[in-house]
Amino acid sequence: MLEANPSLKPAEVKDILKRSATPLASYFEHEVGAGLLNVHAAVLQAAFPGRRVGDWRRLNSTQVQFHNDPLVPFSGTVQPGANSDTALNLPSNAVFAAIQVGWGPMWTPNDLGVEVYNNTGSLVAQVNSLNLLGLTGRQEKVSLIRPAAGNWRVSIRNTLGAFGTSQPFTGVLQVGRASYAPLNDVSNLTPTVRDAIYQNIRTLAMQPHGSSFKPERTATRGDVAMALVAGAQIPQYLAGQPLYSDVQDLTTRLFVESVQSYSNGSIFPDAAAGSQFRPNDGITRLTAAVAFVNAAGLRSQAEARAGTPLAVLDAASVPSELRGYVSLAIAEGLLKTDSFFRT
Repeated sequence: MLEANPSLKPAEVKDILKRSATPLASYFEHEVGAGLLNVHAAVLQAAFPGRRVGDWRRLNSTQVQFHNDPLVPFSGTVQPGANSDTALNLPSNAVFAAIQVGWGPMWTPNDLGVEVYNNTGSLVAQVNSLNLLGLTGRQEKVSLIRPAAGNWRVSIRNTLGAFGTSQPFTGVLQVGRASYAPLNDVSNLTPTVRDAIYQNIRTLAMQPHGSSFKPERTATRGDVAMALVAGAQIPQYLAGQPLYSDVQDLTTRLFVESVQSYSNGSIFPDAAAGSQFRPNDGITRLTAAVAFVNAAGLRSQAEARAGTPLAVLDAASVPSELRGYVSLAIAEGLLKTDSFFRT
């Protein structure tokens, strides 16, 4: 990068490395940082500052914020062979929670186990590791990913039974939570759908339109290109000159040219460089099937299934050479279907 642009300051180098990195799908920035370094895009950005790769990352900065809530302590005493239960309230939009329990003194013979029950009373986690003398002894920890809001129960058990003694313990609940800018059109959706929307927003895969999500709007080809770059593992790339006559905006160009310059081949094979990409056209399920399979690196498997009969009532509407893509997209859960595929 410094060979390409010797005037770069250390803070500018760091900024470019973060903006040009490839997000790691399903992980949050607080877990993996900006993602996987993309040396090619970083050097291009250093050499050509006007290309501005990765600026889309800043668009979500006002849509979602991450917070560490104050630690919640709890304590109790558990008798030999018995349990001590503690109710803990987990907030909405928690992205992770950790429950840690410790006891002493160091020479106590007791060994404690931890069970965690969710807001519906189901056992979701338990731990009873070997606790040895030393700095790491006499403690247990449970980690939870995206726990549901509500009252949870932590059950501490003295596992030594009749051989144990009355054992005091101290615990702490740590919660990492996301907060979102208000969306005025999602309150009537089911909790499951709302959770999916917020999951996409916080992993950068989708972005609201101002204060609206527009859940009924048909996704465009440009939307899907953005989601595949921002939320999947397609490296960023921006050519020196626009590859498509109808894609001139720098941000849209970045998404489109990244998916079309993918090392495993163009994600949208129906748009050759030099032609039109049609970023504002609604995406058909057939085009989505091809794009998702290509983005998942399954092109060769799909082509090996060419002509495969499809178990859907409108199979005749799918061209024979693309049936392998549809078959694989359904089999891998990339697209859901009922008795019809509805191309």
